[in-house]
Amino acid sequence: MKANFLKKGVVLIAALVLTAGLSLTAFAAEWSDIAPQGASEGQAWQNPFGDVRENDWFYHNVEYAYVNSLFSGTSATAFSPGTPMTRGMLVTVLGRMSGADVSGYVSGFEDVDSGAYYAKYTEWAREKGIVSGVGGNNFAPDAIITRQDMAVMLAQYAAAMGLEAPAMNAGSAFADAGSIAAYAKDAATAMQKAGIISGKSDGMFDPKAGATRAEVSAMLHRFVVVFSSGEGAVTD
Repeated sequence: MKANFLKKGVVLIAALVLTAGLSLTAFAAEWSDIAPQGASEGQAWQNPFGDVRENDWFYHNVEYAYVNSLFSGTSATAFSPGTPMTRGMLVTVLGRMSGADVSGYVSGFEDVDSGAYYAKYTEWAREKGIVSGVGGNNFAPDAIITRQDMAVMLAQYAAAMGLEAPAMNAGSAFADAGSIAAYAKDAATAMQKAGIISGKSDGMFDPKAGATRAEVSAMLHRFVVVFSSGEGAVTD
């Protein structure tokens, strides 16, 4: 089925940002389809979050998501930018944002309970080549998603959806490129060159650190910009 880049990008960020809007206490809870509490599209930005300040590097990423009703806070007045997200949550969002019918899937990972909200999505993602697990036929669904693993999932999701990341950024390599796991090097490089991932203030990628809500909002904002600017259509 054909869909234009803009539509695909909007669906992507809506799904991922909605999931990232859940608090840490919701990580082990059943998945919820409750819509994020944000402003209407086009509404002026009236920042309700006491922990998001104008001089914060992620300020405009949060603004973009909130104004477009894509991101809710962890409370009415808190965004919790440093809160991480889990591998199970991210893989679920990737499946849902693709519109995948996972009704026939049964997870084959040994550490994924068949009744977990993310169970069918882990197997869907494995079949599509988006994930392969952490070794020993385990997926570690409740582990915090690392920055390097998020880069891998985004890159492999883009590939599975037929999206080709452009090489827009010819900047220097991350200062800690040598510490990026071998399996994540190509993905991290591709996402960096596409302008989706940037290093921290010291030029470090910090590959093994958990991906926070602030980082997720930034990466997804950039992802939408990159893939909605392409021409033509993609095949799902």
